[in-house]
Amino acid sequence: MATIETYFPTGIVTGNAFCDREKEREYLKKRLDQNVHVVLMSPRRYGKSSLIAQFTLEQDTPFTAVDLLPATSGRYVKNAIVDGVTELLDAIMPRFKKSKQMLMRHFAKLNPVIELSAFGQKLKLRPEEKTHEETIMKLLMSLDMVAKEMNLHVIFVIDEFQQIAMLEESHSLEASIRHAVERSKNVFYIFSGSNRTLLEEMFKNKTRPLYHLCDEMKLDRIASEYYVPFINAASLQTWKSPLPSDSIDMILYLTDRHPYYVNRLCRMLWDSHSLPNSDTVENIWLKYVENQKNDWVSEMLSQLSINQRAVLAGLAKISEKELMGKHFANKLEISPSSIQRTLNALLKKDWIYKDTEGYYHVLNPVVKTILARDKHFD
Repeated sequence: MATIETYFPTGIVTGNAFCDREKEREYLKKRLDQNVHVVLMSPRRYGKSSLIAQFTLEQDTPFTAVDLLPATSGRYVKNAIVDGVTELLDAIMPRFKKSKQMLMRHFAKLNPVIELSAFGQKLKLRPEEKTHEETIMKLLMSLDMVAKEMNLHVIFVIDEFQQIAMLEESHSLEASIRHAVERSKNVFYIFSGSNRTLLEEMFKNKTRPLYHLCDEMKLDRIASEYYVPFINAASLQTWKSPLPSDSIDMILYLTDRHPYYVNRLCRMLWDSHSLPNSDTVENIWLKYVENQKNDWVSEMLSQLSINQRAVLAGLAKISEKELMGKHFANKLEISPSSIQRTLNALLKKDWIYKDTEGYYHVLNPVVKTILARDKHFD
């Protein structure tokens, strides 16, 4: 029998709990077939990791993923890539009897060692300490040569890739990665991250080594037309009845279809023994928002400038298309030029986003609810 974790789990989501993203998975599959690498951008908790996990699950292709969010140095980046390459080699090595000798040959300059453990043979790479950049380049190029000789395609995911841009040696690290990736024939790379501004600077700035290396993919929110049947399937499993349409509308309205918060609210609603009506949905959401307000949101908002809080509060009340227009400027009592500077800062920090129709919204629905209900901003 399906459980709440089947539909609204915490963490990375795959299988029955995965909602939609059909076009995105189709796009990634085409790029995999063409071996055209991708940079995937979206704010945190939009479901990047779940999309990648579901996509790789559907491919009969060895893959690995490394996370650079904690990266503080070139050494960290090198070690993470060593681990990722090793994991991929472990995944493909058992398929071929003569693969051991071939791997040792291709990775000879990286001091490969075959170790015996309770789980069988495992390849260990112990590169000499020359430069981190040279090691990274040799690792990735050797991986591609091995995959090519085995007539295999493999997937290499580097998450929170924008962290490299914050390191002192960022330019040389990016250059070494580009050298290997642009020559890759059998390794498909997905560079993902949650800081759109940094990623666009890395891949769109002509002066940066990664300029135009990848196709760009931006993750948006899931449309209501996909959420409605998905939520109803969970409701049928739990209460043997679809959720009332006004309850679903309220869920999607309050969460703004933000993937993390849709799951979070539904998980709380599914604790009930009966079908929740729209009032129940709103009450549970407001209790959750109040807890979040006390825990962290107030502290985050306090770090913003007065103008930034004012623009956020204005957008929390109603989404706007012309933020520099007289109506919005007069309403906030801020000059259009100041709004422009504030808008750029809020976009850069992912406090707000612009939808496909050109309207600006508060990105986090919890923040939106807090500001929209604050009468002092009226």
